[in-house]
Amino acid sequence: MAECARPSFGDFDNLERKNLKQRLDALRAVLRHSGEKGRALEAEAMSLLRDFLPSEYGLSTGFVAYHEEDGPRLTSQLDIIIYDAVRGAPMARFGTCDVFPLEAVYGYVEVKASLSASKLDDLVRKNAELREIKRRQYWRPVKDTTTVAESVAVEPPSMRAYVFAFEYKGSEGPEAIARRLADVAKETGSAHLHGVLLANVGFFSHHAVENRSDPKLHSVNYVVENRLSHFKWALVHKLARCWRHPADWFPALDQYHLSSADVKTEKPSDAEAQGL
Repeated sequence: MAECARPSFGDFDNLERKNLKQRLDALRAVLRHSGEKGRALEAEAMSLLRDFLPSEYGLSTGFVAYHEEDGPRLTSQLDIIIYDAVRGAPMARFGTCDVFPLEAVYGYVEVKASLSASKLDDLVRKNAELREIKRRQYWRPVKDTTTVAESVAVEPPSMRAYVFAFEYKGSEGPEAIARRLADVAKETGSAHLHGVLLANVGFFSHHAVENRSDPKLHSVNYVVENRLSHFKWALVHKLARCWRHPADWFPALDQYHLSSADVKTEKPSDAEAQGL
């Protein structure tokens, strides 16, 4: 039997990273407006994600709506929102951004052209705030009925969180960056980034633990070789393990802005005479 060709995915990883660097250099050479440059880089990152993520994951940019005691709120704008494209959809769609209910969202990606140590710290702290958003509300059918549904609220694990930086601007090496990520996460007490790609340095992720008593809580894993491939794998792996609501539940979108008092009912004209 003829020997099969041996693929070199390591070479592929290197070529893709070089292409990212070339795209960043090209945008910097042509675009001077920071807003347009940022949107162009988000589009580049989104295109890369779209190439390898299964079609069940939708990609957009915008805001996530969630419930607070005093009513619905919106997060700050997120560069890339990863949502359920099979059973979820935006509540509002605009030309430049969308608004998604938390119930439809799997995770988010922060996209940066260049990232300093202090800006990376800010993203960790921002994640700690976003991880507090957990409450999701659904309607589910009442057992042994075909027309009655009941409201149910759950608090599954928080949105998956990722950072995609075309380059890191700092003198620290990978070990020092990993330690910094661990220190800031411990400072917040709750931050957890599922993947941080610093394209010119390495890939980093907070260590997953089953409980907060684990001695590896806040620890950070990192790799230098094949870092773009590790970022892709982390996305596919972590998103596949996201909590998914049962098939017969559906998001309670009405509870964001509607009231049962909005609904009026009229019976047939002869209903009263018939005792209905």
